[in-house]
Amino acid sequence: MKHNTLRSTILSATMALVVSSVLVGCSDQSDGTVRLVYHLQNKQTGQAIDCQTAGVAQIQFLFYGSAESTPIERTASCNATADGPGTASVQVPAQTYEEIAVHMLRDDQGPSCLSNLSKATWVFRNSDQGAKVPAGGSTLLQDLTAEFYPDSLPECGNGVREACEDCDDGNRTSGDGCSASCEVEQAAQQ
Repeated sequence: MKHNTLRSTILSATMALVVSSVLVGCSDQSDGTVRLVYHLQNKQTGQAIDCQTAGVAQIQFLFYGSAESTPIERTASCNATADGPGTASVQVPAQTYEEIAVHMLRDDQGPSCLSNLSKATWVFRNSDQGAKVPAGGSTLLQDLTAEFYPDSLPECGNGVREACEDCDDGNRTSGDGCSASCEVEQAAQQ
């Protein structure tokens, strides 16, 4: 009787170990990590600022396998502080991407606006450092520095087109030609 109980315990432990290694180990080897270090600065003072002051809530990555493909999207919360830069890390399937786009987004998912009134967006291509993502490894994109005028961030929905807003129709309603994040959209079909 003791022999059967011992064999049953060993078999259960072995099965648990196999299941655990299948769930944890194998899937990790097909992904790679992409890291981005970014600095948020006040254009007027040159000082580091935090995410809220810059109007940045998320760092969005779009990974394109080819120009025609639908991108793989990953996001990380903004974590820059007045004491130093932020770091965004995301995992994606390991491969060579034709292009990696990085966008800084506001709380409403609209683009954050840089001090030169353009959208906070950068593109890394195959010839640039960072387009290859190794399995089980890490790729570091070059450091980014984004400058803002914290006192003049756009306010979507106030009826005034500001900074890098595509439009501002005075409301935060999507489907009417100007989205809730003040980007032009195709008007809803009647």
